[in-house]
Amino acid sequence: MLMNRRGAVLGLVAATGLAACGSPQGAGNYQIPQPQEGQAQIVMYRPSAAIGGGLRFPMTVNGMSVGDMPSGTVLTQSVSPGDHVVSTNAPSVDGTSSVPVSVAAGETAFVKGEAVLGWPTYRPRLVVVPSSQGRSDVSRM
Repeated sequence: MLMNRRGAVLGLVAATGLAACGSPQGAGNYQIPQPQEGQAQIVMYRPSAAIGGGLRFPMTVNGMSVGDMPSGTVLTQSVSPGDHVVSTNAPSVDGTSSVPVSVAAGETAFVKGEAVLGWPTYRPRLVVVPSSQGRSDVSRM
């Protein structure tokens, strides 16, 4: 009987911890702004997820910090038209992810971040997604 209670309590604690890791932080009803005249922009987003949700991805564009991206967050960065590199890292053996992004004046490029299994913890993965998918994903955050 004591073992059943202990197991139930441990299970509840574990479930509560996972739920807390997946709490959205930041996006709400995010509206994607238009790029400034003669500029382009990169929207980096990370949908809410329980798996790896506790990791904060420190995001950079061309090596310059643009902020942290916890689960459920959207970051927007104005850039000059052309080629850029979006990167992040996490405390995992293979915890670095970078993607090249090309964007023209007046356009918006979308980079989706997600946590995938790594060693000894989850690692980030960045993926450039089509504009239609990025807009749809962000509108649901």
